Amino acid sequence: MEIKKIAFVFGLIFLIAITSALVFAQGSLPPFAFKGDVTVNGAPAQDNLIIEAKKTNGNTVGAGTTLHGGYGSPDNIFIVEDPPNENLEGQTIQFFVDDLLGGQVVLKAENREDYTFLDVSVTLSNPPSGG
Repeated sequence: MEIKKIAFVFGLIFLIAITSALVFAQGSLPPFAFKGDVTVNGAPAQDNLIIEAKKTNGNTVGAGTTLHGGYGSPDNIFIVEDPPNENLEGQTIQFFVDDLLGGQVVLKAENREDYTFLDVSVTLSNPPSGG
């Protein structure tokens, strides 16, 4: 009888260990990757303008800079990642250029599979010089 109890306990420990390993192996969900054109006052954005992705509560979930009139190119990947213990699917993410709202998207599971194209456009009253 004692051997059956010991075997049962070891079997239970083994089952818990395997389940934990499978959950850990799944890891976190892949991030969302975005790219698109950035237009400022009707013209392609200059390089190095800050672009941010924020939840509607204002929390930033991604940030980068413009490059060659856009963002999210292979040279300038723009990633939005789920915050710890949170899944952003179904939430609206707003894109800001120089703190001005330029576009928004509702995240879907399929947005994790490849780049999501989202062009962003803003009008600045005092646009930065150079470019």
